[in-house]
Amino acid sequence: MIKHFFIPTIAAFIIIFSSCTGCSNNTKKDTTKEDPTLDFESISVIDSIDAVFYALPSPEEIISYVKDNHVTFDAKLMHNYNEAKLYTGYEKKALACGVYFADLAYISAFNKSDFSAEYISTIDYLLKELNINPQFTKKQQERIINASMEPDSLYAISRELYDTVISYLQEYDEGKTLSLLSVGTFVESLYLTTRLHNDFEKQKDAINRIAEQKLLFEDIVTMATTYEKNQIISEMIGDLKVLEQSFNNLNVHIGESEAKTQADGSLRIEGKSKITITEENYFIFSDNVQDFRTKIIKQ
Repeated sequence: MIKHFFIPTIAAFIIIFSSCTGCSNNTKKDTTKEDPTLDFESISVIDSIDAVFYALPSPEEIISYVKDNHVTFDAKLMHNYNEAKLYTGYEKKALACGVYFADLAYISAFNKSDFSAEYISTIDYLLKELNINPQFTKKQQERIINASMEPDSLYAISRELYDTVISYLQEYDEGKTLSLLSVGTFVESLYLTTRLHNDFEKQKDAINRIAEQKLLFEDIVTMATTYEKNQIISEMIGDLKVLEQSFNNLNVHIGESEAKTQADGSLRIEGKSKITITEENYFIFSDNVQDFRTKIIKQ
């Protein structure tokens, strides 16, 4: 898998993950800002408790990286946007918001603009319910609705919306909301990609790319575990552990990583992987993803 680490300008905040257990950040965030500066390019997240940066590629990156040229868009795979208002409780709304972000990424990956207005409106509604930058996301909504239908335009706007929300949470969230949103986004992305790739022999390359998401998954599990005292997150971690074992059964071995500077100045960590997947283990994994997704979208 290719993981993107976008390095912030203040290098002192960067702490190596393996040596950071139990460390704390005593600096309080300034919550009095009324007009935050949102960094559209950075999608790294600093956890205010452990001061750890996590690489969180957008769902557009995941879906576009995985999907092959032989799959077709299936609207029935997406979560029904009419169900958004049925969710109660902050945690369930945050998980659902992540799911809809992945669905919007799915729409944009296939450039199906006919569905974009409903899903961006749904995301806008949930962000307001979560008190996440509602005025700015309204502008994003208008841009998507009025966007030209040129190839990649919807993709770019969808990704910008996701990156903006992640940047906002980086600035103002303690980490719980980001953990929930990330789990919802990642699981829905896995659900969509595994449903699209069910011919083990003909789609082996794409299936290998699904397996390569293991490293990202491990980062998300680690981040969620920080908030395991929360009852809903604690229950969710149990499902994450089931999926973790299923990931392990895919036998993904990541080799030595190499840092490469990209044209935009970001640092990309690339690692060669060796993947040994059996058809049986892949479909067990696919079923586990579907089971977890079913729990997430349940009201």
